[in-house]
Amino acid sequence: MTGVLGKELTERFRQEKQIDFAFSWGEKARLRGNAFVQRGASALALRIIPFECPRR
Repeated sequence: MTGVLGKELTERFRQEKQIDFAFSWGEKARLRGNAFVQRGASALALRIIPFECPRR
């Protein structure tokens, strides 16, 4: 998980057992994530965020 979160956020995750974060995958996508511990195992939820807001 260190590859996505970096050392500082990985340490916070280990202490708090959950963390919210965001990152970009180059020009391909922006993502928001939540890493958490559930039933003794690490889990990860990711959501793709569009570069442009949808118009009405």
